[in-house]
Amino acid sequence: MKCVVILSFLSIFTLLGCSSDFDELAGNWVAESLSSGNLDCEEQLDGSYILDIEARSETFGISLDINTCSGSIKGARRGNIEFKDPACTEACCDSEGALCLLDALLKVDSYNLQGDELILSGNSVEIVFKAQ
Repeated sequence: MKCVVILSFLSIFTLLGCSSDFDELAGNWVAESLSSGNLDCEEQLDGSYILDIEARSETFGISLDINTCSGSIKGARRGNIEFKDPACTEACCDSEGALCLLDALLKVDSYNLQGDELILSGNSVEIVFKAQ
């Protein structure tokens, strides 16, 4: 009986330790600002770039000026997150600010939720999104 109880507790702790934070990140987020030391761009964004995080599929989509990109999200646990493998349409030419936003998104390794803001940060980058 002791074994069953111990195994039950271990199973619960394992499941809790592996839980993701996708539910609280899911939804549409409007890019507000971008600061980046190593990408040579600082942008006050005009609110037209929208990040869509899908909890169920653990994927993201981002609407740029003309094109859209989508990819997978790795992590999203305990403040860690990684955006991977974006595939983008190639309809025309996006602005330097839009391309810089995409480059910065791929350098993100952590997130912080503060009220209705999602702050993504990484090596010398910080992107602030507001819930839509």
